[in-house]
Amino acid sequence: MGKEHYDISFKTYFNERLNPTVFRGKESYPLYVQVTYGRKTLFFKSYYFELFSRPKYDFLRTTISQIDKLESGVIDFFIGPYSDRFELDLLRRDYKKASRDALDSFEGPFKIWLAAYLKKGGFPGLSALLEYAPDEVCAIQVWDDLKKVLDPENFKEMEKMAMRAGPYMPLATYVRHVSPEGPFCLPAYEWAKEEKRIEIENFIDDRFYGVDFGLIIRQVHGLLFPRRF
Repeated sequence: MGKEHYDISFKTYFNERLNPTVFRGKESYPLYVQVTYGRKTLFFKSYYFELFSRPKYDFLRTTISQIDKLESGVIDFFIGPYSDRFELDLLRRDYKKASRDALDSFEGPFKIWLAAYLKKGGFPGLSALLEYAPDEVCAIQVWDDLKKVLDPENFKEMEKMAMRAGPYMPLATYVRHVSPEGPFCLPAYEWAKEEKRIEIENFIDDRFYGVDFGLIIRQVHGLLFPRRF
């Protein structure tokens, strides 16, 4: 799991000093990140391990290897181009900002919208599930089930509305297209790259009519980047 950048090194490891937790239905020691710079070493919890340890994400079958790659990406974001002026003391704070998943962050507002849409469409039970047990089920799993049971025309109309209801569905559709095997995640450090935003915009523009990508940019930046890195 280790990787090096000049005099900066990092790795992920299972912290056996802590009590085991549950990951995808099995006991596992929590995953931690270790970063060493010169004579200093910093240890902190893996955001992505905690994220995908939540029961609602079990169906995604996210692997430790995928989580390790996400952790590698967020650390690379800081130490790759800035190894000559890297500041270890600031990494813990910056890591919290850069690792945050846009899909998970926008799932709550999307569930509220979807619950209202389903209630209006005559599905009060499904609406109540999303409204009163929001942390028990992943929005994209509910979406997949709706695609199976709804009339294709009705689903198509709902999809058109969902794409304009906020960032969640446009971004989730993009992530599923580029990473069909997972992980189902759009980290802030990826969004911070201009080339990635252009790629996402082109994908959405090519497939969905009437989506205001400028609004998506403002919403994502407002949530993930209240202040610049």
